[in-house]
Amino acid sequence: GWRTLWQAHHFDHLFSWLLLTQEQLQATPGFSSARGLALWHRFNLVREKPFTRWLMALGVPLTQASLKAMGDVSWQTMIGRNVKDWQTLPGTGEEKARQIVNWMHAPQIDVLAKWLAAQHINGFGS
Repeated sequence: GWRTLWQAHHFDHLFSWLLLTQEQLQATPGFSSARGLALWHRFNLVREKPFTRWLMALGVPLTQASLKAMGDVSWQTMIGRNVKDWQTLPGTGEEKARQIVNWMHAPQIDVLAKWLAAQHINGFGS
């Protein structure tokens, strides 16, 4: 299914599918109208997933236990953390903390986070 969507709609990045409309999905070659409608509904439900699920999809270098230990956070609070802040999480030493900070400030991650904020995805807004 993903290959069919990618071939028909030529995604720019990992989350481009969020922009697909009901009409586009129903008209996707290789999909029936009913399958396109079902996907559109499923995609809308995905928009409501918790912030930590979106972080995992982005590939955040944190374990699920660390994400859980952070509690209810937002992108803004995460990018404001420094190496010492990250080291307070379970199993996060100095090297891992530096890796997290570098990941958080990588240009490609910044672009995707801003894009997700523009799509009103939980946790990415200001």
